Amino acid sequence: MGAFTDRVRSVPAALYGIVALAAGLRLYDLGNESYWLDEIASLNLVAGRTLPEVLIQVPTVDRHPPLYYAILKGWTDLFGTAETMTRLPAALFGVAAVVVIYALGARLYDRRVGLLSAAVLAVARFHIDFSQSTRMYSLFALLTLLSFYMLVRVVETPTRRTVAGYALATVLLVYTHAFALFVVLAQNVFVVGSRWLGDERPAVPFRPWLASQVAVGLAALPWIAVLLGQALSSGGGGPTGLTWIPDPTVPRILLTFGVYVDPWNPVIGSLALLLVAGFVAVDYADERTGETSETAEARGDGGAANTGDGVGLTGRERRALLGTWIGVLVVVPVAISYLVTPIYVYRYTVGAAMGVYVLLGASIRLVDSAELRYIVGGVLVLAFLLPLPVYYTQDQHAQWDEVSETVGTDAAAGDVVLVSQPSYANPFEHYFARDDVAVKRLSGSASATEIRRAVRDHGTVWFVSVHVPPDGLRRYRDTLEANRSDADVTKFRGLTLWRFDAGNRTV
Repeated sequence: MGAFTDRVRSVPAALYGIVALAAGLRLYDLGNESYWLDEIASLNLVAGRTLPEVLIQVPTVDRHPPLYYAILKGWTDLFGTAETMTRLPAALFGVAAVVVIYALGARLYDRRVGLLSAAVLAVARFHIDFSQSTRMYSLFALLTLLSFYMLVRVVETPTRRTVAGYALATVLLVYTHAFALFVVLAQNVFVVGSRWLGDERPAVPFRPWLASQVAVGLAALPWIAVLLGQALSSGGGGPTGLTWIPDPTVPRILLTFGVYVDPWNPVIGSLALLLVAGFVAVDYADERTGETSETAEARGDGGAANTGDGVGLTGRERRALLGTWIGVLVVVPVAISYLVTPIYVYRYTVGAAMGVYVLLGASIRLVDSAELRYIVGGVLVLAFLLPLPVYYTQDQHAQWDEVSETVGTDAAAGDVVLVSQPSYANPFEHYFARDDVAVKRLSGSASATEIRRAVRDHGTVWFVSVHVPPDGLRRYRDTLEANRSDADVTKFRGLTLWRFDAGNRTV
């Protein structure tokens, strides 16, 4: 109890303020927006299933492992499916990640780096969005940080306790998202590569590391077998397919790190990061000119980190750890996307973003020039804070609740609602409570015959268009206007609602 009390007392007071800020940003207006498509998918996957069924059946019908869904199942059974309540676990995971990134930054460098990393993560819109979503990404970020934190602990003191802690965190990570396998790959690249960094000792002794990887592999084997089965299925189609992911383009890849700063304006985010990198490089070049070995160690370029717990990582090993962490989690999915099948999605690389935030914290701290340090900090503050007013004042996802409310209020019995993509009928139906109005799913490329058949014997047609190509939208309008009048068009965030009043109803 005394040791725990001492640890709590040693926490900088500033961390409490940062955590409070992170909690406020993640809890504010948590239930304001309607569910978006993937959130509805999360709820549908756990609805009507028992916990064992979630653990066994869901991996066979969804591309993600079952840990988050199991948590969501237990949570919704207790607290229901209102937006605020189902998003609360993600918000709590997001706040916990701020605490863990502080601990990781403090162990890798010092408390100031920990605080700076925590502050960056606290205001990062990329992470806030995931912390306000009924999906697994904030849990993925938390467990990625926890896995790397335990890896550093294994480096410091490779005991059974730290190895077991690392293995447990990593197994949970693997059961949270398929891209966790790239996290494990990055860690192995670092551990194996550390033997060739020129230091007197490897970062992690071979036997404890091998034991941890065997434990992780055996525990994760059931999910890995399911994942391999999905990967080998013909064409990647079906419910677990990834055919919706576009081919990665060079601009899209280059803007990855900008997305971590501002998801809606990645160009501005990229420019901010380049500016910060330039200032840090200039300062580094200036200071290295007359630097002694003592000042190099103080800057983190040599010697072990002053953790007070063990040997720690040298400056070269810290750079290698962050480099492999970020590099592998971005480069390997890009390579697979080009060589095998597209799998590269920004939100799937949230684990890499955690490494970037630690690196930014270290970059600010390690700038020796006070003037440049203030400039670097100011640039990052502006880059991360400027997107937040838009985030909190404008809807970020399609307004399915408002579309459903509009139709539910104005539709008459016998009307029909056409939704232009079958999967997008799920969020509409979640909010739509009318039994006397039919909801029919059509594709954006539906033929005129299919459209006429869907609306036959119905009154007014309400058409919800989302992601419909121009030729498909023209076909819908021409077909419906042939026997009805185009009475109204209402635009919502991400959606357009068309109303075609009944005219000649013989179609």
